[in-house]
This record gives sequence, structure tokens and C-alpha cells, in this order.
Amino acid sequence: MTVAAVLAATASAASAHGLGYALTHGTIDLSLRPRYEIVQQPGKKQARAFTLRTLLGYETGSYEHLRVLLQLINVAGLVNDYNSLLNHKTQYPVIPDAAATNVNQAYLSYSGLPATTVRAGRQIIVLNNGRFVGNVDFRQNMQTFDAVSLANHGLRHLALYAAYSWRIKDILNALVPAA
Repeated sequence: MTVAAVLAATASAASAHGLGYALTHGTIDLSLRPRYEIVQQPGKKQARAFTLRTLLGYETGSYEHLRVLLQLINVAGLVNDYNSLLNHKTQYPVIPDAAATNVNQAYLSYSGLPATTVRAGRQIIVLNNGRFVGNVDFRQNMQTFDAVSLANHGLRHLALYAAYSWRIKDILNALVPAA
């Protein structure tokens, strides 16, 4: 075997698991969620909202224990007889599922420490049942957090989680400082 053939085989094997490989061998995620909601409130017209939430994301493969995730969200109103709090249809009760398209999640994650994942960027955070801190997933526009988080599952029967959030994208797609 010639030196050129050995170098070519080595370069081919190295590039198979390099940055280019990680970028092209990720996973695509597509989720469609239709929702129909009716609200009756005294003194207002009956609200009817038929919306469709589309989530489209791509997560790269791992490179040096690093991954990148980008997820877009679109909420489309198919029947718009409701007050989304942004559409000025105050004759209807509130159903806060405003039509919009934006970035739902965009983060860099690192998993090079044993049983630990560190994430930085816009991400979903749900603690326990989501009552106090969560993504409000029952609404079409979910809440996400601009944050740095650390999750560790290295101890038996104990999960450790810590996060620092500086901003929240709420269910109306407003960016508000984290309290």
C-alpha cells in the first residue's frame, strides 16, 4: 500500500466523524399539532380558534461532544374568530394563540462530562410538572428561555439541574427579562 493511499484512507476516516459529518448527519424533527378551541363568555361573541402549530428543527450530530439545535415554530390561524391579545378582536373572549413564526429553540449543548449536559441558548425548561417553571405547552406558542443550564444524572435516584435565564420568550412571543 502506498503512502498516498494510507493518507487518503486516514483522511477519509477522520472526515467521516469530523465537523462536516456532524453537520450533515443530524436529525430533522417535524411536528404538526392542530388545535380547535371554543370559549363562551357572557357579553362577548363565541370565540372559535382553529390553529395549527408547526415545529421544524434540526439537531446536528456530535462533534467533540458538541451539538447545535435550531427549531422554528409557526402558528397559523385557520379559523380566527377569537381574541389572541394581539389581533385587536376584543369582541371575542381571549384564546392566546397568536399567529406567528419565529425561533423556538436555538442552543449549543455540550456532553463531554460524565452523565452531564450543558446547554446555552434559547431552550425549553420544564421543572417537575411545569406548574411554576415550564414551556406552557398547552398553548400553541410555547414559552422558551434564553438560558444556560446544566443537567446531571450521575447519581442513582438523584437528578441535579441548575439554570440561569436572562430572558423569556412568552406565549405571546414577547421577549421579557427573566425575573
